[in-house]
Amino acid sequence: ESFLLLAPTEMLQHHPSALARLFTLIMGNVKDGGTLMAVEVLETLLTVRPAEGRDLLEHSGVAQKMITMVMSGEEGTLVAAAILSLFSRVAAFDTPSFLLLLERIAPTISVTAAAPSSPTLAAAYADLCVEKVDQLML
Repeated sequence: ESFLLLAPTEMLQHHPSALARLFTLIMGNVKDGGTLMAVEVLETLLTVRPAEGRDLLEHSGVAQKMITMVMSGEEGTLVAAAILSLFSRVAAFDTPSFLLLLERIAPTISVTAAAPSSPTLAAAYADLCVEKVDQLML
């Protein structure tokens, strides 16, 4: 995280594949605390370099893995909320790109576990965001 804050351009120019591989290995393979730390680093990346961060998420497969984790309904509330928050940042930065990202990964994800009444991944994502916010507020 410190390298992304101090020299984001150099970090992304010299180590993009290592970052992508690292996040791909971490997501879904560590305990909740480790996943939350990784999501925090991704949040930092999206804060300092929004476009490059979005591209890294999409082209490395990390976005698909994270959306699958959340949509499966198997992640705890804090992890799911953190991941949804991360993707909400992407959506706020560039909504058309976010919707295109969801459209690209939709064929590989079953939304029935997380939001059975939602016809599309985007609708399931929105339903899940509302549900997780409600759970956090209780």
